[in-house]
Amino acid sequence: MRKSILTTLLALTLSPVSYGQNLLSDRDIMKTAGGVHLIVKFNDQRLHRALLSTPETDKMIQALRADPDKIQQFASAHHVAPLLKDKKALLAGLVASSGEDVTHVRSASLGYDELQVATDDVNQTISALLRTGKFASVEPVHIYRPTAVDDSMYKDQFYLRPYGPRYKSSSNFDLLHTELVNNLGRKVRFAVLDSGSWPHEDVVFSGGYNFVGLGMEPDRGREANPIDQYNRADGTSCQDGHGLAVASILGATSNNSLGIAGAFPSEHAELVPVRVLGCNGGGTLDIMEGLLWASGGEVPGVPTIDQKVDVANLSLGSNSIIGCSKYEQDMINQVVANGVKVVVAAGNDNAPAALHNPASCGNVITVGALMSAGDKADFSNYGSAIDVVAEGNSVYIAQLDKELNNRYANGSGTSFSAPLVAALVGALVAKEPELTHQQTEARLKASAIKNPSKHNNSNCLTYGCGAGLIQVQAALEPFATESVATYTVQHRYEGFKSTADELWLSALQSKSSACQTLKYTFGKAGSATTGVSYKIYASNDGGPMDFLNETSFAQFTHATASNTILGYQQCINGSCSNIVPMYKGNVGAPQVCQ
Repeated sequence: MRKSILTTLLALTLSPVSYGQNLLSDRDIMKTAGGVHLIVKFNDQRLHRALLSTPETDKMIQALRADPDKIQQFASAHHVAPLLKDKKALLAGLVASSGEDVTHVRSASLGYDELQVATDDVNQTISALLRTGKFASVEPVHIYRPTAVDDSMYKDQFYLRPYGPRYKSSSNFDLLHTELVNNLGRKVRFAVLDSGSWPHEDVVFSGGYNFVGLGMEPDRGREANPIDQYNRADGTSCQDGHGLAVASILGATSNNSLGIAGAFPSEHAELVPVRVLGCNGGGTLDIMEGLLWASGGEVPGVPTIDQKVDVANLSLGSNSIIGCSKYEQDMINQVVANGVKVVVAAGNDNAPAALHNPASCGNVITVGALMSAGDKADFSNYGSAIDVVAEGNSVYIAQLDKELNNRYANGSGTSFSAPLVAALVGALVAKEPELTHQQTEARLKASAIKNPSKHNNSNCLTYGCGAGLIQVQAALEPFATESVATYTVQHRYEGFKSTADELWLSALQSKSSACQTLKYTFGKAGSATTGVSYKIYASNDGGPMDFLNETSFAQFTHATASNTILGYQQCINGSCSNIVPMYKGNVGAPQVCQ
C-alpha cells in the first residue's frame, strides 16, 4: 500500500444532533477550493439515477459523442448513465430549499453521491440539508490516513515513535509516513557519502559514483559504478556494508512487508550512493570532491551529476587536533552555496566533536547520539560542535551479505544518528524548499528537546548535546498552537568564568548594563520567516504589559531590570497570539554579576 492520503466515503446515517455531538476538526474533513465534500444518500433514488456519473466518465462520453453505440457500451460497462445531464438544473430544487451552494462531484456505490458545498460551517450545512427532507443521510467525507507501515521489524524501531516517557530518544518519524508534505514536485534526493551501494531487498539506490581514488584502491579508481566492493589484483575482494546500513536507516523501502522502514518515506526519496570510503577508509579529497559532485559542482575527470541532491549525509570522519581544514571548509561552503544541506556524524570517541572532522567544520549539521533513556550514548562525541542529537545506540539496519540480500542487524554509532537527522532535513526540504541551510539548522535547534532524559544529572547537561533531541512535528509545524508559549531566558554572558572574562565584564558594567542583559529566545522557528513577526512587551512591578517593539527574529537581548518581566506575541500574517510572559527564573549570571 502506498503512503498517500486516502479518501473514504462512509455510509452512516447522521442526524443534526448526533453529528453536532461528534464534531470533527478541520483536519479530519475533506476540503478543496470549492468547499467541503459530503457523502449523501437521497430519499428519492430517482435523483441518484438521473445524476449517475463521474468526472472521468463524463469526459469519455463527451469524447464519444459522435458514436451513440459506443457511448451505450461504455456507459453500461462503467455503470453510469449514457447521457450527459444538466446537473445544476437537477439540483436546483435542492439548492432553493436548503439555501446552500451545492455541486454534484460524483456518483458513488450503493446509491450514494458525493456533493461539494461552499460553506465554512459544516454542522450548519448538514443540518440545513437534512431539514429539506430530501436526504436519508448526510455526512462529511473524511480523510483517512495510514496508521503505520507494515514492515516486519517496524514494531521494534522505537525511535520512529513520538517522544515520551517510554521513548526518550524518539523523534516521531511516524509522522512523515502519514503526513509528509512535498512541495518540491519531485522526490527528495539524498546523497549517502559512504562505502557505496549493495543489492538488498529493502533498499533501492539511484545512480551514484565511485570517488575512491587510485591512492586508496590502486586496482579500481573512480568510475560510475558505486558498488561497495573492491576487487584486488591478487583475486581477493572486500566489502564494507556501512553505506548500505546508513542508507537503510534513511530510506529503506516502506510498506513492502519486509524488514525495516526508513525514517524518510521511501516513495518520496531517491538515495544516491556516493562511494568515498573503501575498505581502508577514504581520503579527504575523495570525500570532499564526492560531496561537491553531489551538489552539482564540477569535478575534473568526472561528468557532472544529472540532478544535484538536496541533502548530503556524511557518516564518517577523522580526528584532528586543529579542527576543520581550510580546504574542507572551502569545499563545504561551496556545497552549501549550491543549495545542499549537509549532515555529518559527530564521531564515536567520547571526546569533543570539535576535534573530529568534518564534525568541527562550519556550515554542517553535526549530530551526536543518544541512548534510548534519552541521555548521551557512552561512545558519542560531545561539546560545543554538536548541533543536535538523535537515537544512535540501538538502530535497525540492512546488513550486507555476499550470498543473501535479506539480512538485517542492530547497530550503534553516531553514523546511525546522522541519517535520522538527514531524514528530518529532507522533510523540511520537501515542505519548505526555500529554506537555506542556516535556516534549516536553526529550525532543528529551535524545535529540539534540550534535556530529553529529564534528569538533572544528565550527561547531556554535563558534556553537551547541542540543542537537544530532534522533533519531527515541532520542526515541521513551528507555529502550531502548542509551540507559541515556548521560550528560554539566559544571561547574555552566561559561561563567562575566566579571570579575563570577569575583568572585561567589570569594566563593561561600569559603562553599560552588561550584568542586566538577558538573551530571550522564543517560538520554534529558529529564524526569520515570511509573514511571521513578534511583538515585545514589558511589565514593571507587576503592572500591565506595555508595547516595546516588533521584530522578525525570534530572539533578542535586553537589559532587563530585576522588577521587569518581558512578554511576546507571535503574529502570523497579522493574526497574533495572546501575550506570553517570559519569566526569568534562575538565570545563570556570571560570578562578577552576582
